[in-house]
Amino acid sequence: MPFFVETRSSPVVVVAQHGGRNRVPGAAVRRMVCRADIGTWLLAERCAVELGASFLAMNIHRSHVDANRDPTQDPFADGFASVYVGFHITLNNVVARTLERHGHAFVLDVHGFTESPGPGVYDAVLGTDKNGTCDESLSNRFCASLSRHWIHTVFSPDTSHGISSGFSGGYVVRSLAKTWRSRGLNAVQIELARDLRTPDERLHTAHILAESIRELFL
Repeated sequence: MPFFVETRSSPVVVVAQHGGRNRVPGAAVRRMVCRADIGTWLLAERCAVELGASFLAMNIHRSHVDANRDPTQDPFADGFASVYVGFHITLNNVVARTLERHGHAFVLDVHGFTESPGPGVYDAVLGTDKNGTCDESLSNRFCASLSRHWIHTVFSPDTSHGISSGFSGGYVVRSLAKTWRSRGLNAVQIELARDLRTPDERLHTAHILAESIRELFL
Protein backbone atom coordinates (compact mmCIF):
# COMPACT_ATOMS: atom_id res chain seq x y z
CA MET A 1 0.00 0.00 0.00
CA PRO A 2 1.31 3.50 -0.81
CA PHE A 3 0.11 4.78 2.56
CA PHE A 4 -1.00 3.33 5.88
CA VAL A 5 -4.13 4.26 7.81
CA GLU A 6 -5.51 3.04 11.11
CA THR A 7 -8.59 4.62 12.64
CA ARG A 8 -9.19 4.72 16.37
CA SER A 9 -11.70 6.35 18.71
CA SER A 10 -9.73 9.35 20.01
CA PRO A 11 -10.43 12.92 18.80
CA VAL A 12 -6.75 13.09 17.81
CA VAL A 13 -5.33 12.28 14.37
CA VAL A 14 -1.56 11.84 13.95
CA VAL A 15 -0.04 12.20 10.47
CA ALA A 16 3.44 11.38 9.14
CA GLN A 17 3.78 11.92 5.43
CA HIS A 18 7.52 12.59 5.05
CA GLY A 19 8.72 9.42 6.79
CA GLY A 20 8.11 6.99 3.93
CA ARG A 21 11.23 5.05 2.96
CA ASN A 22 9.99 3.04 -0.04
CA ARG A 23 11.48 4.08 -3.37
CA VAL A 24 9.93 2.54 -6.48
CA PRO A 25 12.65 1.16 -8.80
CA GLY A 26 12.52 2.72 -12.24
CA ALA A 27 9.70 5.12 -11.31
CA ALA A 28 9.78 8.84 -12.01
CA VAL A 29 10.92 11.24 -9.31
CA ARG A 30 9.93 14.81 -8.53
CA ARG A 31 12.06 17.70 -9.77
CA MET A 32 12.63 18.77 -6.16
CA VAL A 33 13.95 15.71 -4.37
CA CYS A 34 14.26 15.82 -0.57
CA ARG A 35 15.36 13.33 2.02
CA ALA A 36 12.86 11.46 4.14
CA ASP A 37 12.25 12.72 7.66
CA ILE A 38 13.91 9.70 9.21
CA GLY A 39 12.27 8.31 12.33
CA THR A 40 9.05 10.27 12.03
CA TRP A 41 6.94 7.33 10.80
CA LEU A 42 7.68 5.12 13.81
CA LEU A 43 7.65 8.02 16.26
CA ALA A 44 4.28 9.27 15.06
CA GLU A 45 2.84 5.75 15.08
CA ARG A 46 3.91 5.24 18.69
CA CYS A 47 2.39 8.58 19.70
CA ALA A 48 -0.89 7.59 18.03
CA VAL A 49 -0.94 4.22 19.80
CA GLU A 50 -0.41 5.84 23.21
CA LEU A 51 -3.29 8.24 22.56
CA GLY A 52 -5.64 5.75 20.93
CA ALA A 53 -5.51 8.18 18.00
CA SER A 54 -6.06 7.61 14.30
CA PHE A 55 -2.84 7.39 12.30
CA LEU A 56 -2.12 8.08 8.64
CA ALA A 57 1.36 7.80 7.14
CA MET A 58 2.90 7.79 3.69
CA ASN A 59 4.91 4.67 2.87
CA ILE A 60 6.36 5.96 -0.40
CA HIS A 61 9.48 8.14 -0.35
CA ARG A 62 8.88 11.84 -0.88
CA SER A 63 11.09 11.77 -3.97
CA HIS A 64 7.99 10.32 -5.67
CA VAL A 65 5.16 12.12 -3.85
CA ASP A 66 5.00 14.86 -1.22
CA ALA A 67 1.55 15.22 0.34
CA ASN A 68 2.61 18.42 2.13
CA ARG A 69 2.93 20.36 -1.13
CA ASP A 70 -0.09 22.02 -2.66
CA PRO A 71 -1.13 21.01 -6.19
CA THR A 72 0.79 23.91 -7.76
CA GLN A 73 4.12 22.91 -6.14
CA ASP A 74 5.07 19.80 -8.10
CA PRO A 75 3.82 17.46 -5.36
CA PHE A 76 4.14 14.20 -7.28
CA ALA A 77 6.06 12.61 -10.14
CA ASP A 78 4.44 11.00 -13.15
CA GLY A 79 2.46 7.96 -12.08
CA PHE A 80 1.88 9.08 -8.48
CA ALA A 81 -1.08 11.44 -8.84
CA SER A 82 -3.49 8.83 -7.50
CA VAL A 83 -1.34 8.36 -4.39
CA TYR A 84 -1.36 12.09 -3.67
CA VAL A 85 -5.12 12.42 -4.23
CA GLY A 86 -5.87 9.23 -2.33
CA PHE A 87 -3.84 10.31 0.68
CA HIS A 88 -5.72 13.60 0.99
CA ILE A 89 -9.13 12.00 0.44
CA THR A 90 -8.35 9.44 3.14
CA LEU A 91 -7.10 12.08 5.56
CA ASN A 92 -10.18 14.23 5.05
CA ASN A 93 -12.43 11.21 5.54
CA VAL A 94 -10.69 10.37 8.82
CA VAL A 95 -11.04 13.97 10.02
CA ALA A 96 -14.70 14.09 8.98
CA ARG A 97 -15.50 10.93 10.94
CA THR A 98 -13.58 12.20 13.96
CA LEU A 99 -15.48 15.49 13.95
CA GLU A 100 -18.78 13.70 13.51
CA ARG A 101 -18.04 11.50 16.49
CA HIS A 102 -16.57 14.07 18.88
CA GLY A 103 -17.55 17.52 17.61
CA HIS A 104 -13.89 18.53 17.64
CA ALA A 105 -10.56 17.15 16.44
CA PHE A 106 -6.84 17.79 16.75
CA VAL A 107 -4.42 16.88 13.95
CA LEU A 108 -0.68 16.64 14.65
CA ASP A 109 1.41 16.53 11.47
CA VAL A 110 4.85 15.17 12.39
CA HIS A 111 8.02 16.19 10.52
CA GLY A 112 11.74 16.46 11.18
CA PHE A 113 14.47 19.03 10.61
CA THR A 114 18.25 18.87 10.48
CA GLU A 115 19.21 22.57 10.42
CA SER A 116 17.96 25.01 13.05
CA PRO A 117 15.45 27.57 11.71
CA GLY A 118 16.99 30.31 13.84
CA PRO A 119 20.12 31.42 15.69
CA GLY A 120 19.53 29.13 18.67
CA VAL A 121 19.28 25.39 19.24
CA TYR A 122 15.72 24.10 19.32
CA ASP A 123 14.16 20.68 19.83
CA ALA A 124 10.82 21.37 18.13
CA VAL A 125 9.20 23.97 15.91
CA LEU A 126 5.42 24.42 15.69
CA GLY A 127 3.66 25.73 12.59
CA THR A 128 0.06 26.97 12.59
CA ASP A 129 0.09 29.37 9.62
CA LYS A 130 0.22 32.25 12.10
CA ASN A 131 -2.74 30.86 14.10
CA GLY A 132 -4.69 30.10 10.94
CA THR A 133 -4.85 26.35 11.58
CA CYS A 134 -5.14 26.27 15.37
CA ASP A 135 -6.50 28.43 18.17
CA GLU A 136 -3.65 30.56 19.50
CA SER A 137 -4.38 29.74 23.13
CA LEU A 138 -4.35 26.02 22.37
CA SER A 139 -1.08 26.05 20.43
CA ASN A 140 0.52 28.21 23.13
CA ARG A 141 -0.48 25.68 25.79
CA PHE A 142 0.84 22.83 23.65
CA CYS A 143 4.14 24.67 23.26
CA ALA A 144 4.35 25.34 27.01
CA SER A 145 3.59 21.71 27.83
CA LEU A 146 6.34 20.42 25.54
CA SER A 147 8.78 22.88 27.09
CA ARG A 148 7.87 21.68 30.58
CA HIS A 149 8.86 18.21 29.43
CA TRP A 150 12.30 19.52 28.38
CA ILE A 151 11.56 19.79 24.68
CA HIS A 152 12.64 23.35 23.83
CA THR A 153 9.84 24.45 21.49
CA VAL A 154 9.35 27.59 19.40
CA PHE A 155 6.95 28.77 16.70
CA SER A 156 7.63 29.47 13.04
CA PRO A 157 7.80 32.31 12.35
CA ASP A 158 8.89 34.11 15.52
CA THR A 159 10.74 37.35 14.79
CA SER A 160 11.51 37.91 18.47
CA HIS A 161 13.70 34.79 18.40
CA GLY A 162 14.85 35.13 14.80
CA ILE A 163 12.86 32.07 13.71
CA SER A 164 12.21 31.91 9.97
CA SER A 165 8.84 31.11 8.36
CA GLY A 166 10.15 27.93 6.75
CA PHE A 167 8.19 25.68 9.12
CA SER A 168 5.04 27.78 9.44
CA GLY A 169 2.72 24.97 8.34
CA GLY A 170 2.43 23.14 5.04
CA TYR A 171 -0.37 22.07 2.76
CA VAL A 172 -1.70 19.33 5.05
CA VAL A 173 -2.59 21.55 8.01
CA ARG A 174 -3.57 24.50 5.82
CA SER A 175 -5.89 22.53 3.57
CA LEU A 176 -7.50 20.76 6.51
CA ALA A 177 -8.04 24.08 8.28
CA LYS A 178 -9.61 25.59 5.17
CA THR A 179 -12.17 22.78 5.06
CA TRP A 180 -12.74 21.94 8.73
CA ARG A 181 -11.73 24.85 11.02
CA SER A 182 -15.30 26.10 11.31
CA ARG A 183 -16.37 22.60 12.37
CA GLY A 184 -14.01 22.40 15.34
CA LEU A 185 -10.67 21.30 13.89
CA ASN A 186 -7.30 22.42 15.23
CA ALA A 187 -4.18 21.34 13.34
CA VAL A 188 -0.50 21.82 14.15
CA GLN A 189 2.62 20.93 12.18
CA ILE A 190 5.54 19.94 14.38
CA GLU A 191 9.15 19.72 13.24
CA LEU A 192 11.40 17.64 15.48
CA ALA A 193 15.18 17.83 15.69
CA ARG A 194 17.16 14.82 14.55
CA ASP A 195 18.32 13.97 18.09
CA LEU A 196 14.70 13.39 19.16
CA ARG A 197 14.11 10.92 16.30
CA THR A 198 16.98 8.48 16.83
CA PRO A 199 16.19 4.84 17.68
CA ASP A 200 17.27 5.51 21.27
CA GLU A 201 15.11 8.61 21.73
CA ARG A 202 12.04 8.38 19.51
CA LEU A 203 9.90 6.31 21.90
CA HIS A 204 10.57 8.81 24.68
CA THR A 205 9.79 11.69 22.32
CA ALA A 206 6.55 10.00 21.26
CA HIS A 207 5.57 9.60 24.91
CA ILE A 208 6.16 13.30 25.62
CA LEU A 209 4.11 14.31 22.59
CA ALA A 210 1.31 12.01 23.72
CA GLU A 211 1.40 13.33 27.28
CA SER A 212 1.28 16.95 26.10
CA ILE A 213 -1.66 16.24 23.79
CA ARG A 214 -3.42 14.27 26.51
CA GLU A 215 -3.17 17.29 28.83
CA LEU A 216 -5.07 19.36 26.29
CA PHE A 217 -7.64 16.97 24.83
CA LEU A 218 -8.09 13.72 26.74
